[in-house]
Amino acid sequence: MERAENLLVDMVSRGLSINVGAFSSVIQWLCLKSRLDSGLMTMLVGGLCKDRKHSEAIELWFKLFEKGYPANIVTSNALIHGLCEAGFHTIQYTHFGMLQRGESGISNMGKMEDVVKVWDESKRHGMVSNVFTYAILIDGYCKVHQIEKGQNLFNELVTNKLELNTVIYNTLIKAYCKNGNMTAAFQLRDDMKSKGILPNIPPYSSLIHGMCKLGLPDNARQLLVEMRDLGLLLNVICYTALVGGYFRLGQMDKAESLIQEMSSYSIQPNKITYTVMINGYCKLGNMKEAAKLLTGMIKNGITPDAVTYNAFMIGLCKEGSVDDAFRVCDSMHCEGLTFDDITYATLIHEFHPPSAFSNQE
Repeated sequence: MERAENLLVDMVSRGLSINVGAFSSVIQWLCLKSRLDSGLMTMLVGGLCKDRKHSEAIELWFKLFEKGYPANIVTSNALIHGLCEAGFHTIQYTHFGMLQRGESGISNMGKMEDVVKVWDESKRHGMVSNVFTYAILIDGYCKVHQIEKGQNLFNELVTNKLELNTVIYNTLIKAYCKNGNMTAAFQLRDDMKSKGILPNIPPYSSLIHGMCKLGLPDNARQLLVEMRDLGLLLNVICYTALVGGYFRLGQMDKAESLIQEMSSYSIQPNKITYTVMINGYCKLGNMKEAAKLLTGMIKNGITPDAVTYNAFMIGLCKEGSVDDAFRVCDSMHCEGLTFDDITYATLIHEFHPPSAFSNQE
């Protein structure tokens, strides 16, 4: 069985799929021999979650409690993180340790309250949550658009006088920016500074995206100055968000000046930057400039993806160049790219445009 134990650890560390029957046998032997340690438990729980075997991970977590091997905070964090990462994937549990306690099992992995059940259970066994537990849960709430609950956990952190870090601030700032609540996002940025926690690139990137979404790229551009003053190295993500903001407003001169500024700092456009610019020119009906960018993109060794080609095809179809759009489809096929719903919808629309009667309806 020692070989089986070593093999199991090797499989988990390599990210290989684990046979549930073999896994259970090894765990049972480890418990009998008192061979389980916190490092192995964390690896096993994390490995099962990574392999999308969340029911087995939860079952292991509770069985260890029952057999006198309570998981520590690191192992619990690994489980909670795995459940939060599962997002909205529905998993039905036929067997769950909590059922033996008269509690209902997890039926839908998309609901954060199900993850919180695991957290509450760990606290019931005397486990003290640390800042990483809170960070995982706050991130989970933000991902399912329950920012208020994430904020409540943040407030609980402050009340309990746990040391805050950039990860927690970044998570909430990003969520508020996506939600359009820039006031709350900037308040958190200011709160970071007041506590001596210097913001890094991610929160500024979120703030720039948020301001551009609201049609305020000039205000967002001022954040670049602030970032430089803090000694932060600007990256292509921040610039791409700003370029997109100016393109959406049709302010091509400002967008082009940003591209030149990027070049002066030796920051090269990436696939997303090119796609944003191509899409911007297509929407303005400037297909000549869009085609020039697409050619330049390929020449610079950046392979367009379906999103890039779709933007270009929509522009071609809008100006009536349907044959050229189909030639783009041929290029996509030759490059092994899969057509998505937007590709099909664009081409179908050209063959069967909405009738005047349908439009009146």
